[in-house]
Amino acid sequence: MSDLTVEKIIEIHDEIIRKYDGAQGILSEATLHFMIFRAARIKDLMGKAATIHSACYRITTSIR
Repeated sequence: MSDLTVEKIIEIHDEIIRKYDGAQGILSEATLHFMIFRAARIKDLMGKAATIHSACYRITTSIR
């Protein structure tokens, strides 16, 4: 399994936006870099997923 990169996450985001519609672009690239940094330090897959999900949830709920 390859590590997630900022570029890969943006690519996934863009694909989801094309498929389901939504706002283009990202709110904070710095936050995205920090999220990847934190997730890379966690060894188990579920921990990585939880870290990324939590960060995404905080970002999206702060926008509303």
